[in-house]
Amino acid sequence: MKAALTAFAVSVFLAIGPASADVWSDSYDPATKTRFIPVELWTGSPWDGARTINWPKADLYFNGGKRISGPYPWTDPLDGGVKQAYQRYEPKTRKTQLFAVRDDGTGIGRVDDSRWKDIERGESKFPTGLWTQGEVRTYDIVTYGKNSKQRIDIVVRVKMIMEQIDHSYAGNAHCMTFRWQLTVRTRLADNNGYTYCPGKGLASLDDD
Repeated sequence: MKAALTAFAVSVFLAIGPASADVWSDSYDPATKTRFIPVELWTGSPWDGARTINWPKADLYFNGGKRISGPYPWTDPLDGGVKQAYQRYEPKTRKTQLFAVRDDGTGIGRVDDSRWKDIERGESKFPTGLWTQGEVRTYDIVTYGKNSKQRIDIVVRVKMIMEQIDHSYAGNAHCMTFRWQLTVRTRLADNNGYTYCPGKGLASLDDD
């Protein structure tokens, strides 16, 4: 996976070129309405403008004490592979989640959740890499039994819709708003709108 992400990062860098001093402004091309979205927009960490999918150090508190920290080495119980993962903790509910960058570099998704009864792979909860205004991407989630590690025949799908790829929000420039929809079988289980801003991480959640 590390080699695949490195190749992905290099190809993205060559496609866009080096960043200017105003890195967040330079991440968006108004002519094509395309933006490079780094992991740092999710973690709230400083970004140097490099068009690579990195694992920046994070220690972000937001929304009443929720915390994103890491990355930490994490061993996947399915294949034994070691990956970099971030921990997201919510003290009110004691919910703990682990997030990792997808193998294709197009998003960050949960690889573990304290509420899960089974194991899920293939999710995306935040877009990374190159995205275009109005773009829609769909991700299929594969479910495995936590004890048996056998694949479970259930159709779970995530749809991500880029609603506002570069806009101002609450006095913050270069924010991004997207919609996240989760379908289980044929039922729409979640339909949420997220706004992220540089240095802030999650700035707004529209939980439908």
